[in-house]
Amino acid sequence: MPKMKRRTFASTLIALAWLAAPGLASDLASDLASGAQAAETTPGAPGKPAQKTIEEITVYGEKEKIVRDFVGSYAAPVPSLIGQIARWNVEICPVTVGLSAGFNTFVTSRVKEVAALVGAPVEAAGDAKTPCKTNIQIIFTPYPQGLMDAVRKKASWLLGFHYFAQAKGLATFSYPIQSWYATATADSNGTLTADDLGFGNCGSWGLADACSATVKGSRLGKGFRSEFMVVSVVVDMTKIGDLEIGPIADYIAMLALAQTKSFDECRELASVANLLAPGCAADKKANALTVTDIAYLRALYQMNMDAPGGLQTIELARWMMRNLEESQAEGAPK
Repeated sequence: MPKMKRRTFASTLIALAWLAAPGLASDLASDLASGAQAAETTPGAPGKPAQKTIEEITVYGEKEKIVRDFVGSYAAPVPSLIGQIARWNVEICPVTVGLSAGFNTFVTSRVKEVAALVGAPVEAAGDAKTPCKTNIQIIFTPYPQGLMDAVRKKASWLLGFHYFAQAKGLATFSYPIQSWYATATADSNGTLTADDLGFGNCGSWGLADACSATVKGSRLGKGFRSEFMVVSVVVDMTKIGDLEIGPIADYIAMLALAQTKSFDECRELASVANLLAPGCAADKKANALTVTDIAYLRALYQMNMDAPGGLQTIELARWMMRNLEESQAEGAPK
């Protein structure tokens, strides 16, 4: 793909975080300390996904249905004109703020570790003079709604594709952890156009030839694909309770790499995505990424991104099923 000029706007949300809450600090960092230490040393914590998911289901048709249901409940096509599922096509460069330096680094490193594990592009570490350009911003704050109000007023494009009347509802903070996805559409040559209608005219992102598109489509491919430009994950420090930093980091990694349809739906398979779902049975809530989660994320970064949204969902389920079967055959996740 041709090298395109790409700008990053992730620093905007971080700056607004401090404007919305000048006293933003690590008030809960000490409460998370024991959790971080446990996450680094306890088997089954970050880096070792739980192994029990659909292995005990013996009927192939049942497996297929459960996988399709998981994909249907999690995958969120971008609400743009092409309606496709998005993923990272540029190298990710996450940053975490709001905790102590050690915990910020822990969360950031975990997101990069998971990205590398599932095949998402990860930017090599920069140095003090040439740091990588942030495109995943993770903010811990006791004032999430104040932050999102500031985003809506000063940088609404961070909310993702929406119409003006939808901005207030979209910026409403309703869960302990939420994420927003600023996306763009790439044509056959890799030229990007921002999806958000409210961001301005073509080229506002500094993207070359953003008003012209080259399309080589067919019945099986549109010639377009959706990409993440900036992903913002906000954590309400007053609502994460006694959760350890390890499960929180894995939950954030899932959100940072794959857009979800719902933050509170309980999926049938055990998943870290169920961690904060109210009313979800304990055996469905995982404290770390499971085989299911890894299989889903790998499938997302294996599938054909040019296919129409409906075909993408089918292909995503097919790749996820294959990944689960490979994991089962090997006796453990890769």
